[in-house]
Amino acid sequence: MPIATQGKVNISAGFVGPEESGKSYLAIQFVRHLNRRGWWALAVDANDDLPTKLDDGTPTGIVRHETLSEALSSLRERGGGVHTISTLEIVPTITAAKEIARASMDAHPLTAEGARQGRPAIVYIDEIVASQQATPHHIDPVILDGLVRRRHNHVVFAYGCQSALACHYMMFLRANILILFYVNNQKDHKRLSDGGVDQETINRMIQLKQYEYLIFISKAPPNGGTFGPYKGFEPLRRLVDAMLTPKR
Repeated sequence: MPIATQGKVNISAGFVGPEESGKSYLAIQFVRHLNRRGWWALAVDANDDLPTKLDDGTPTGIVRHETLSEALSSLRERGGGVHTISTLEIVPTITAAKEIARASMDAHPLTAEGARQGRPAIVYIDEIVASQQATPHHIDPVILDGLVRRRHNHVVFAYGCQSALACHYMMFLRANILILFYVNNQKDHKRLSDGGVDQETINRMIQLKQYEYLIFISKAPPNGGTFGPYKGFEPLRRLVDAMLTPKR
């Protein structure tokens, strides 16, 4: 089973865009890609919006469950698959992903350099604002921990939202990747600006066509910046693989 060294899993990603933008379709490909690398995969999908198949008929690996306890039982039994939960158990799901990753590290020997290693996890929260746990005036500490301590937790944290205005600004400030679709609402733009997105990127968002997206990476140049516009999963896949490839 693929394992990784603790500290090398350093992705927290936000998918921001309105209905019919392609946000959820791109997000499930992101989750599926990490799951196909051998990672544990949990997702909260209260409206069952995440597609079970791609446009070409390829299964996305989704295994639907009503509750987190059902999902965890199935995950332990099956190992693979993207296990989705139809209830808004967001904080418990994030906590469970951290515990699963920690247990894997506990079960593996240290590297020759003395570092911990184990099978990582990916947790994705679709329409995170629905839970009322990342509202403009309050963010649950467990959600913030998922964003900030991703390397320590050995868990990639990702979420989707239709409106930046409905989210806490830290959801954008502390994610190191934002996948931005067409958004033409000045109040949404203001919240993204509060979360560290520059005006030039916001201006480019307004010009996007349906299914096009920008990738905003919150690092100093040359590694950071805004890239795109893109269509399809391949550009995001290349970025994710580059971020997860050990540096020599």
